[in-house]
Amino acid sequence: MFLFKRNLSLNDSELNEIKEYVGKTIEKMLITKEETLNILKQYDMVLICSWEGDYMVTDIFQLSKFTISDRTNIRSQNTPFYTVARSLTYRKETILYLDEHKEKGLMIKNLQAFYYVCDLLKTLDVDVFSAQEYKCVW
Repeated sequence: MFLFKRNLSLNDSELNEIKEYVGKTIEKMLITKEETLNILKQYDMVLICSWEGDYMVTDIFQLSKFTISDRTNIRSQNTPFYTVARSLTYRKETILYLDEHKEKGLMIKNLQAFYYVCDLLKTLDVDVFSAQEYKCVW
């Protein structure tokens, strides 16, 4: 029997970079109240965040398979790997969707970044300082 110990491909500075990327995307959407698209090329990832009713909806897409032909139908042209709809009220209700077949095409480092973003989105909390100032905390 063989025992393998796999080290994380992502170091602390990379994890902090990803956390900042997720935080900035969500904070921008909260300020503008508009759909926000942010690209993290290093990990082949696109994050789209928006409000839908009482839920903050965030989708994760693979950048290398992402298409934009017009700015109005981005979500209908692409299928996300992962979607989370979070109510930020006292109930903190969460709805998740994960396409397990798509994630198999990711490199190990990108897959670790993907799962880290998924975890961040599930554990997210938002501090509100004013209508123009928000801070994501985990």
